[in-house]
Amino acid sequence: MVLDSILSEQNCPKILVVGSGVSGRACAKWLSTFDCDIDLVDSRKIELKKNLPTNVTFIPNCIFSKINLKKYQGVVVSPGLSPHEKSENNFFIINKLASAHGIPIWTEVDLFFSALEISASKTTVKSKIIAVTGTNGKTTVVSMIKDLLKNLGYDVELAGNVGTSLLEAFMERKQYGKLPAFWVLELSSFQLLLSSDFKSDVSVILNFSSDHLDWHSSEEEYLNSKLKIFGFPHLSGRPIINADDTDLSMQVEQHISSLNSEKKMLKPIYFGLTKNKKELDVLIAEHNNEEWFCAYGENSKILPIIKVSDTTCLGKQNQINLLACFSICSIIIDNILEMKGISNFFKIPGHRIEEVFFKNKLRFLNDSKATNIAATIFALQNLSDPLFLILGGDLKNQRLAPLINVLKNRNIVAYIYGKDKNLFKKCFEEYDITHFTIENVREAVILIKKHLSMKNKLAHEEINVLLSPACSSKDLYKDYAERGNEYYKAVLSCFAECGHVR
Repeated sequence: MVLDSILSEQNCPKILVVGSGVSGRACAKWLSTFDCDIDLVDSRKIELKKNLPTNVTFIPNCIFSKINLKKYQGVVVSPGLSPHEKSENNFFIINKLASAHGIPIWTEVDLFFSALEISASKTTVKSKIIAVTGTNGKTTVVSMIKDLLKNLGYDVELAGNVGTSLLEAFMERKQYGKLPAFWVLELSSFQLLLSSDFKSDVSVILNFSSDHLDWHSSEEEYLNSKLKIFGFPHLSGRPIINADDTDLSMQVEQHISSLNSEKKMLKPIYFGLTKNKKELDVLIAEHNNEEWFCAYGENSKILPIIKVSDTTCLGKQNQINLLACFSICSIIIDNILEMKGISNFFKIPGHRIEEVFFKNKLRFLNDSKATNIAATIFALQNLSDPLFLILGGDLKNQRLAPLINVLKNRNIVAYIYGKDKNLFKKCFEEYDITHFTIENVREAVILIKKHLSMKNKLAHEEINVLLSPACSSKDLYKDYAERGNEYYKAVLSCFAECGHVR
């Protein structure tokens, strides 16, 4: 690997780290442990609260086009920076000049795998790597995998696009003197796109739909970045495939068959809720007159894992996520029978179809983590009408047509806010979808209370009030959590004189 040779063979190489967020700072800190000179740059006018190592120089308010790249032996880019000119916070200029001068570009993912290789040369213990990506459900599934493996007694570390960054987690583990048995990595397309080295023991793309087209140059690039999770430049580990997502399933099969494998390619594991042409390895099946989550073991013998009835608290919408979790764990642990009869200990991350309040057949659900249209459609498919839907923010160039197709035949009233509310308004007017425009999530809740007080005829029906924005939160809020918390507070303020608060 070029990175390894530069760090070990060159005398005090000079490296540029672009972006001083969590990932960029972790990269600079890890590189500082080697004999190299690091410039950490950021286009924003900010101050770093924590002291940096002595061989790291921080340069804020930096104009990327004025950087003299010729003096660097390598460039590390943070995942939030797009390599395309159209992006607002772009890496385009540096990417173009570095390529022209033959200067290698790395990501935190590249540095993480380099750190693992260096560490592996000093120990006989090798951690296994579980890699998860997808448009939706990543955080839920990696949390399930972590919970399951930990409860089975394994040492597990969750890192990546959730919680702790890759290198932060690695450095903490090195400080404790012990790497985990399993790394569970949640990875976004931003992290994977420019990465040049990826190896895992098992990988899955949970699902795929258009998203982040304000950052990627095309949907094809978005998909290709996700496909790197099965190994790059060579196929590695066991592919897990969602048979329910037929288009994605076909694209994954074509991709893995086109890659060269350093080892004999292992048969993919298929999971799904629906019976189609694929033979499923992990599924819901009948056992002793009850529905169970099951996996096929040796000699095609079906092995029941847990009753479906024991997972009702997670909601039907998480059945596909549980199947993904069981698919991965069925091949990563020593004996599949370890999973049999596990207790229901899974915890679903907050802001994902989370019931926050229930009163007099009026249910409020927080799905603020739905930052794209596919996630909102998923939530709507699992809820009944009548329904009040709060959505809006930055659409990120997504097409509204799939959402319109769901809404136009439903008894749903929409409350739209944020940067792209006029785009929603135009489409909703064209298809005669009842809607109201407001300024933010809190205003939506206040207006819904007013409308409910006027609709006595709904008094005997169960009503769902859903925050599922289908958009990025960054136009008005720090992140989806802040947006969800505003909803939670507004609901309690307006409706919680009495009732059931979750």
